[in-house]
Amino acid sequence: MATGFDEHGKWKFSFIPKFSDCIARIASCWARIEYDVSATIWALADVRPALGACITAQIYTFNGRLNALLALAKMRRVDDKIISRINRFAENSRSGQDKRNRTVHDLWMQDNGNPGNMGRLRITAEKKLAFKIQSVMFPEIKKDLETIEDLSTEFRAIRDVIDAALPTLPETPHQELHPIIETPLDR
Repeated sequence: MATGFDEHGKWKFSFIPKFSDCIARIASCWARIEYDVSATIWALADVRPALGACITAQIYTFNGRLNALLALAKMRRVDDKIISRINRFAENSRSGQDKRNRTVHDLWMQDNGNPGNMGRLRITAEKKLAFKIQSVMFPEIKKDLETIEDLSTEFRAIRDVIDAALPTLPETPHQELHPIIETPLDR
């Protein structure tokens, strides 16, 4: 596996086009999932998108966004079947998120030992160090893309069901929306 620098010290590297296309599609498709999760949070929170984006942009982890989504869905009394679908999606998305992270954050290089393959430097330390270059055949990354596309389709269906249910959800009692009664400060 070789990479290098040009005569000006700049990184010199080229992707096999079908790999670069897959990598870009994985990144974009995962971004779509994150957007759909955020948009569903805004809808359940009953806030305009720009105001909601000010909040969800501060939730850095995908798990944090899913937790916020579930809390809002429960508070808004979304049907238990939909809550179950969100929980299933959260469970299913773990492997997809790992595939996305490996694709986007690992260093890619040409695999000179296996023309037609790319190499990916994987560095993790989940209880044990993994620090190695892996040869990646195109069907592997294509399968990762298909997994993430399936997750996007799965969550888009959840978003559509929640959007359709919004007008029928009961009003949240005032006491739940305002659980803390503030008293004026003596001045």
